[in-house]
Amino acid sequence: MILAKGRMAPIELLKLQAAGKLPAPFPRAIVRRELQQIESRPRLHLVRQRNAGSVAIWVADNAENYLVGMNAAVTKVVDDIDVESNNCYYPVTLKIDGSQNIWVACETDTAFTASSAQEYSSKGTFLKAYDAACPAPVSECESFFAESEDEAFDSRHVFLGISYYELETSSGTTTGSGFEWWPAKSPSATPTMIALPYGDPVESVYYLDLDPSGNIWFEYAGYNSNDRIGYGLAEITNPTKDPQMVSILPVGSIIDGGGVDVSDQGKVLNVDDWGEHLTKQYKLPLSPGGSPFNILGPTVLNRWGFGEPLAGGFNKGETRLVYADLYNWLDLGVVATNKWSTKQNIGIIQPASAAYTPSDR
Repeated sequence: MILAKGRMAPIELLKLQAAGKLPAPFPRAIVRRELQQIESRPRLHLVRQRNAGSVAIWVADNAENYLVGMNAAVTKVVDDIDVESNNCYYPVTLKIDGSQNIWVACETDTAFTASSAQEYSSKGTFLKAYDAACPAPVSECESFFAESEDEAFDSRHVFLGISYYELETSSGTTTGSGFEWWPAKSPSATPTMIALPYGDPVESVYYLDLDPSGNIWFEYAGYNSNDRIGYGLAEITNPTKDPQMVSILPVGSIIDGGGVDVSDQGKVLNVDDWGEHLTKQYKLPLSPGGSPFNILGPTVLNRWGFGEPLAGGFNKGETRLVYADLYNWLDLGVVATNKWSTKQNIGIIQPASAAYTPSDR
């Protein structure tokens, strides 16, 4: 791992990730492909569509820094939001809240200094940005750098998963992974850091969600007893008062970490393993070593056996599930029958996450 000091162009983030020097939300092969696509042509400039139909699914286009609204048939783009214009580079995961506002985790900003969680109205109007920054006590902080892949929120708090951070003080530089959080509707407040035991077992926080008690459920990358990288699942109990990490599924239980989603009014935890092309459903509360009560998938693979459903969510009635697939399509599932199909040629360079609107939140 390197220390990412100073300002640099955001494209440098992809270069460092492609070289394996910083954590990445996707496999290195996908990051290298994205880097090649970006360097080989100018950025696309989408034109917001008016009166073209209602948005049924929002998709984060990680390569082009847009949130793209698709119609119900997933056949055309009917709206888009240029998040780059709001200091958001490489949007990864997005969620739709109960008011149909759109939340997105920005991996970094246009200065390549820190990440953020941003909120937009259902019409695409920028509302708030919860920017990763020096945590309390700020007086001891000389510089701070952070990357993020996901965020989560409820009526009381907003959490930003920090896949990697560097905190420099007069005593030296601390590197690690964890979470920053703010009181809800207070983006200008000083964030509070929840630092996790770096490398023992957490190497990098990836995807997360909150249960009705406000506890954090998250997938992470770490090393097992054989010093091999793998993915596990953990819970942070009482995160704003007395945060404690509880290991639920040890490193290696998940082949490739993907989206984490709490559904059924807080009764079900959905854990995406895109290495298996499956979504495993667990009853909450979940004890360490618990087993899924249901498995959705596998999603559809292409003719060469490729397909990597990364992150997504349910529609309002939880009858359908959508995932953004890293091989440039959307995976669409019917929950009752566990039947899956794909929508390809959707005009999105690198779909990183997808969400129905209205959602089940």
